[in-house]
Amino acid sequence: GFTKEDKGAVLLKQIEIIKQIIPLHKRLQDSKQIEITTSPYYHPILPLLCNQESAKVVLPKLSLPKKRLLAIEDAKIQVERAVQTYRKHFGQNPCGMWPSEGAVSDDIIPILTQAGFRWLASDEEILACSLGNHIVRDGHGEILVPDILYRPYQINVQGNEINMVFRDHNLSDLIGFQYSKYNVDVAVSDFISRINNLKKYTNNGRPLLVTIILDGENAWEYYPHSGIDFLRKLYGVIRDDADLECVRIRDYLEEYPPEQTLTHLSPGSWIGHNLATWIGHEEKNAAWDLVEDTRSFIVNQQEGESLLSKNDSIIKAWEEIFIAEGSDWFWWFGDDHVTHYKDEFDRLFRLHLKNVYKLLDVDVPRRLDVPIARTALRKPYTYPKRFLDVKLDGVVSNYFEWLDAGRYNASKDMDTMHRTYGQPINDIFFGFDVDNLFIRVDFQKDLFSQYRERGKLVITFFEPEELQVYTSVFVEEPLRFKVENKSRTCDKKDYCSISLDKIMELSCPFV
Repeated sequence: GFTKEDKGAVLLKQIEIIKQIIPLHKRLQDSKQIEITTSPYYHPILPLLCNQESAKVVLPKLSLPKKRLLAIEDAKIQVERAVQTYRKHFGQNPCGMWPSEGAVSDDIIPILTQAGFRWLASDEEILACSLGNHIVRDGHGEILVPDILYRPYQINVQGNEINMVFRDHNLSDLIGFQYSKYNVDVAVSDFISRINNLKKYTNNGRPLLVTIILDGENAWEYYPHSGIDFLRKLYGVIRDDADLECVRIRDYLEEYPPEQTLTHLSPGSWIGHNLATWIGHEEKNAAWDLVEDTRSFIVNQQEGESLLSKNDSIIKAWEEIFIAEGSDWFWWFGDDHVTHYKDEFDRLFRLHLKNVYKLLDVDVPRRLDVPIARTALRKPYTYPKRFLDVKLDGVVSNYFEWLDAGRYNASKDMDTMHRTYGQPINDIFFGFDVDNLFIRVDFQKDLFSQYRERGKLVITFFEPEELQVYTSVFVEEPLRFKVENKSRTCDKKDYCSISLDKIMELSCPFV
């Protein structure tokens, strides 16, 4: 029952509130009450841009893409762009970074140090793997040797030095996933008791640094009152405890610099201390192959120019590449995460890659029309069951003629049809006998009349190599078709084994 005016008022209020977010955080930063971190600009997984082989360090049997993307320069630009954006909004350079998904490796350290970062953070399991041991917890989840985790480290990779902290995985997940189910007082009491259990430990007179990191937005929608009651109660208890202090990481590092150095970081993320969430599955690898193909295309177009070419079309094309390198596309590919909008992610990902070719005025490769996602529950096609016996007369001669054919239902393939209506094709049937491929096309009668005078049909096969079957104009007598292989010359002779009446039927020999 809301009116247009009602909705307009709500929208204006939302915009008003959103506009306050960055200025508020800048004021809190400038008053030294908070420290703000950043991440690479389009949220790529930096280790996978620098060296995809790093994903096999923890998972040696992980399947990788057919083509190895090597995009260290892209990683540098993604980081530099983050610094520039931070400086624009907050008036200073960032000090710390939480890399996208906490994903780290040795390869990213020179990039971060050269960009001016003083510290970065990741997960405790990365620390455990880097040290070659496990961080042992008791039955209550308490760490038995706290000073291993609750301290900063210096990372030194080939002379590139940066400070690093590792989050307490258990405490972070309690806030992120568990305490929303608790009474506020119980949740805060449990958390503080876990912190208080650490008071008996010392680290050579240095206070323990307990780092808690979680997605800043995801947890609170599950809490009563959006988590405000929990957060106010928690910070109130910490404020009133003389032995606890909330600190900015930069301030702790300034007063208590790291005493221990790591010369190697085990490649991985906060998820299972590996990178398999974004690479390794057939779909994820296929997406990476498309990125590599498209990136190689633009590099060849530049003929050795810098990535930061001043050509406007080149600049816009690279922007599309950087967008396609973002982690979320690969998060949704594969079968480890589920969303009703997988088709949209798939289509948008390929659209960004298509834009590269369009910006450079080059025909878009047909492979970018093929959906990457193969695990959707809805399949718009079936496979042939037996050999076909087809009479090419443009009508369904008998019930059994196409009964055992494979069938593609265009109306069910919402991705390929880009969710539009009024497509001239209803169904495509396909099958074969020993010598021939058979194809049947059923048109929408009302729409097909618009194409009969000037239309022709082109059928493109993408694999194992691109090949096209294309007909003469529908009104020509007799109707004919040709077969053309895009990768090699072949005999383009006319075939007349085709008929168009109520349906189109054609037979093409296997040659």
